[in-house]
Amino acid sequence: MKTQELCHFYRTRAKGVNLGSVYKPLAGKYVDGLLPAEPAAVQTRLRVSPENKLDRELIRESGIRTFEWVLTGQGLTDMAFLRECQLLLQDLFPSGYQSVVNAAGTFATPQALRGFVEALNDDDDLGMLGRNLLYILDPFPPELTFHRDVVALFAEWPRRPAMVLTADGTPSTYLVKALDWGYAGIVLQAAKDFERAVADRCYLTARKDREPIGKYTFDGAALPVGEGRDAILNELAAQSVLGNKSVACDPVPAILALIAEAHPGKSAKA
Repeated sequence: MKTQELCHFYRTRAKGVNLGSVYKPLAGKYVDGLLPAEPAAVQTRLRVSPENKLDRELIRESGIRTFEWVLTGQGLTDMAFLRECQLLLQDLFPSGYQSVVNAAGTFATPQALRGFVEALNDDDDLGMLGRNLLYILDPFPPELTFHRDVVALFAEWPRRPAMVLTADGTPSTYLVKALDWGYAGIVLQAAKDFERAVADRCYLTARKDREPIGKYTFDGAALPVGEGRDAILNELAAQSVLGNKSVACDPVPAILALIAEAHPGKSAKA
């Protein structure tokens, strides 16, 4: 199927989701009022780690301006890695770029997370990363994610960056729990459990409209690159219909070329 046909397919499926059966506050609400009127152009969030360095030519050719920095949990290594990458990107994008920090559960305490954010803000070489930080993904290990110490940290730190959790494989109530604990939202693969993704997206939109103060985030998780071309295109189309801005992808030239060719939102409007 062409990209525009896939977007139409998922848009039609979205309209059939009974929102009230998943979220009681959405009873009587319709998907058309809570999803974008047109599919969005989904951008690539290039996933980079100390073991998987930036490729200047690949970035130029793919037109990527959003990056996901994967931490190792080794403080000195991570900060040196971030400084090296930011120096390169300042040369490529003097007007700026956007970043996600994928902590991968490496902060063993709430204080360690706060110390990391303060270090970003205090480091002149990392200033652009801090100013254009979209969110921090999975800051804590599972046993700490919903610990009372995290609630205490969030309560005393209202100006913190958005903190976001990966929701793949979690119950349908996970988004509500995350928001209630002070997280800004979730990232989620959309195509595999599309009805759940639609309900979550609509719930977050409705909650944002009702409670405009605060940070709210719903974004694409990692592309299913190991499942083949069709799975990738389906995921891009589903995320596009949801209105999500980006999906994470490792720096694989063939995959990046496929994403650039697809342009979900742009093709859907053509």
